[in-house]
Amino acid sequence: MKCDEELNPPEIRDLGQLIIEIGMAPVKPAEFVVFRLSQWAGPNAEG
Repeated sequence: MKCDEELNPPEIRDLGQLIIEIGMAPVKPAEFVVFRLSQWAGPNAEG
């Protein structure tokens, strides 16, 4: 799992966004899968 300043620099955080990457290696097929989740504040969010 990755949720750091590389994915979430100050300009992304200032927009109220959050990015998290989750990697997993399933047994079959033998490949690595990365899920990227994002969250951001709606248009009515205070900032």
